[in-house]
Amino acid sequence: MDNKSNYWTFFTNLVYWYIDDFLNSEQVNDEVYYSIRQSDRESIKAGDKGLLRVGIDKRTKKILYGKMKLKPGIYAIVEIISNPEYIKDEDLEFYNDSNDANNEKWRVKIKVVKNLISSPIIFKETESELLNKDKYLVKGFQASTMPLLKDTFYEVINLINSEKNVFGYEDIMLDETYEFGGCKSGLDTLNKIYENVDIKKKKKLIEVVERGSIANTFKKYVGHKCQICDALGNDPYTFKKKNGEHYSEVHHIIPVNNIEETKLSVDNLICLCPNHHRQLHYGDVEVIDNNDLYIEYKIDGKAVKIQKVNFSIE
Repeated sequence: MDNKSNYWTFFTNLVYWYIDDFLNSEQVNDEVYYSIRQSDRESIKAGDKGLLRVGIDKRTKKILYGKMKLKPGIYAIVEIISNPEYIKDEDLEFYNDSNDANNEKWRVKIKVVKNLISSPIIFKETESELLNKDKYLVKGFQASTMPLLKDTFYEVINLINSEKNVFGYEDIMLDETYEFGGCKSGLDTLNKIYENVDIKKKKKLIEVVERGSIANTFKKYVGHKCQICDALGNDPYTFKKKNGEHYSEVHHIIPVNNIEETKLSVDNLICLCPNHHRQLHYGDVEVIDNNDLYIEYKIDGKAVKIQKVNFSIE
């Protein structure tokens, strides 16, 4: 298995497992077992991320015992802590029927990263194309787990942060398995955080973008060419890696001390060789102009104009 995170929807059947009781309890900070589809046991792994999703609450008044029914939506963001195990669940507290816990099933341990029980994302109250882009998140599925689109996972975080700052700078920096630099919704979340941090932290957030999968896609789109070398009429390629691709790096072109104009965006990426990348950070370099068509630098007293490429993400 590789180190890349996968994303999952955990479908919660309230008739069998009381997610509201769990999320309102002290055990919400503990690791708990959650059953998964047998067909997912080869794909799901420790370090993956997921959403606890609630469908139609079919609990009777007797089962509810005075509680309100939950509306269909997303009630927690979780991390998978263990690889799949074929075991019983010894923690019976939140099961309606202990037999569901006593049956051997494929299970993983999960831990709640963000508890949304007090401010869930209610599907009927949320307008987002990206939530519906995933085939199963909103419509539901008769199973315990299903792979979730990465874009949809980060759109959920983006929606949460638009109402309440659930994810902050520390969340992103402390867990390197998040891929905020890997999709448009991730960039939107980064920008909201970026607006309210100091220059030192802005630099760190820029590094998240420069190392993300969007940056890797951008490098492939440009052909792994150094755009400064190319503009100077020099050989734009560096050495080849073992996979046959030329080595290149991505640079975010707006300097972080230009606070008024700074924004994390694919429009502000250029592909460079290692030498020019470091020169832009540490050398005698000045931005002369930066617009929708090109970026112009003064490098060692010489003007260098780089045409921007037509690159976008959905």
